[in-house]
Amino acid sequence: MIYLLDFSDSNITLFSTLGDNSWQLEKKIPFEIAFESKDSNIKHYFAPYSSNLSSDSLVEFTNLAENFKEINDEGVAKYILQAFFDKMFENFKIQKPELVQRKLPQQIETPDIPKCHLYITLPFNWQAERKEYIREILKDYPRIIFKGFLNEIFCLIIYYLYLDENKEGLETLIMTKNKANLLIVDLRPINPKFIYLIYSEDEKEKRLAIKDVQYLDKENLTKDLCHHMDNLLRKEDINSAKQGFVIRCFGQSKESKEGLDRELREWQMKTPIFSEISVVNSDNVIIEGAKKAIDILNSPTQLDKMLAIKYDFVFGIQLDADRIFELIPNLHEDVVFPYERKKAFCVEGAPEGIRVNLYCGFSDRVDSGIRIASIQAKPPDGSLSQRQKFEFIASVKLEDRTRGTFEVILPQGGVQTQKFRVPVIME
Repeated sequence: MIYLLDFSDSNITLFSTLGDNSWQLEKKIPFEIAFESKDSNIKHYFAPYSSNLSSDSLVEFTNLAENFKEINDEGVAKYILQAFFDKMFENFKIQKPELVQRKLPQQIETPDIPKCHLYITLPFNWQAERKEYIREILKDYPRIIFKGFLNEIFCLIIYYLYLDENKEGLETLIMTKNKANLLIVDLRPINPKFIYLIYSEDEKEKRLAIKDVQYLDKENLTKDLCHHMDNLLRKEDINSAKQGFVIRCFGQSKESKEGLDRELREWQMKTPIFSEISVVNSDNVIIEGAKKAIDILNSPTQLDKMLAIKYDFVFGIQLDADRIFELIPNLHEDVVFPYERKKAFCVEGAPEGIRVNLYCGFSDRVDSGIRIASIQAKPPDGSLSQRQKFEFIASVKLEDRTRGTFEVILPQGGVQTQKFRVPVIME
């Protein structure tokens, strides 16, 4: 049996299949949770909450599909994940050895459940350490064989390539120009975004190079999307090669499909190169893409061509809530590892120090990056006056393309260090 657990939407959903390519919904619960301190104990409740609970005594975490990445207390993040896994897989719970030895009555023998394989879809912007929490949690479920994480970006790409029937524009560009600019737009209410790719193929392989992933303004969705498309058209690699542009929009938006179509057509009339735009109202592209990805991973011979997806991150430094300063641009294939870059900073008006965040992403926009490390840089001799300058060096050393070390170095010799891993689209 194969299970698919999805964290990419406002509800956490669990699907299962016996291997005949037919999936069924097992569970679905809102991605929200509340805590209550009662009799020196912490209790948690899943939405919708009972009317017997007092809202005054609850600490609620709502809209976690968007807000989970903003939780800075790692203890809280672990607790939330543990609670949801216990809920979704309550029939898979095991007896803890220490409880079995003491023969506590509340520990009842679990039924003989066969082992199953589990895949998990995650939002693009989840921190890498959250994945490690999940791996640790799953150790308490020996009947579950964890197969890997599928990033929602990967699922969108798989859906478009293998399930979407409307690819005439892409096929035309490949036949005439051998390469195409592809914009896959996720218009679901939760974290709307676009993925910009360069697509090419030959007799043996389909190749996609992810060039950018950016989140869209939910309140001005179409306007923001057109703005980003205008910026992409200014890129030299699009105009110089006169390549075409294929734009495929999936999911529900606050605007009607007709309104979205109309505004995108108006934009299309102004573009200097060939472009094809299509909009589909579908809110299950991530799930369907994940199911297809699992099918491919278990039966790769079904593909007529190999699929190669390439992407490189930009690394940047953010000071508190300020903008991101680029530290490492997109890495080229000839980069030799270990690879290190440093940048010096001089800050005023930070008497207690400053939080230095390390972001990675495909661009230098804060709201499109992923925080992968954070260090509170403090003055060596305690606090400073408001006008004194605080100097330090931020350093990133990459062991390879997926992991490295982040350091904040003070002039007096103090060094604060943090290991990090970058999020990948499939692992």
